[in-house]
Amino acid sequence: MEDDKLIKKVRAGDDRAFEELFKLYCRPLVRFALRFVRDTETAEGIVQDVFIRVWRNRSRLDPGLKIRAYLYQAVKNQSLQHLRHLKIVNRDQSMQGWGKTDGSPEKEVEERETARAVYEAVSELPPHRRLIFCLSKYDHYTYAEIAEIQNISVKTVETQMGRALKFLRNRLSHLLSLLLIVLSGCISPPGL
Repeated sequence: MEDDKLIKKVRAGDDRAFEELFKLYCRPLVRFALRFVRDTETAEGIVQDVFIRVWRNRSRLDPGLKIRAYLYQAVKNQSLQHLRHLKIVNRDQSMQGWGKTDGSPEKEVEERETARAVYEAVSELPPHRRLIFCLSKYDHYTYAEIAEIQNISVKTVETQMGRALKFLRNRLSHLLSLLLIVLSGCISPPGL
């Protein structure tokens, strides 16, 4: 069912349409929230809260609403509010699981140091640019999908990605070969 028809049915109180909306967007939204809160249970709670709010306020939903963009923005806002409230800035915890290897201890240390350098460099990006970068490189969204989620133009996404990549190239020039491995998805940062 198309999003606009789904919204109209949800607005009218159709619980089956709401269930369909939930099934369609729940998992992607939880993965999206994980990029912020880095905890599955918390991410699931945030997504659940957003859907509860949508259901409670269903009569006020705009029939022309781009529900996908609205849900992603609501989850982003709720996630950022959660982070502000708890002031979670524990990089050591978010780095757990990076650089696992079956190789030598030296290789494992090298991969961990590379992963940490990439994480720190990505963390230095402005928040909006970092989000666009992570949606593209780690969640594998297309530029068009990112534009819809963020309610911006595709050209803005392209510009922000270009600036992010230029910054990362400059910041990590000494690690460029290993960076290419990370950005290609061989090493996936769990906390970004």
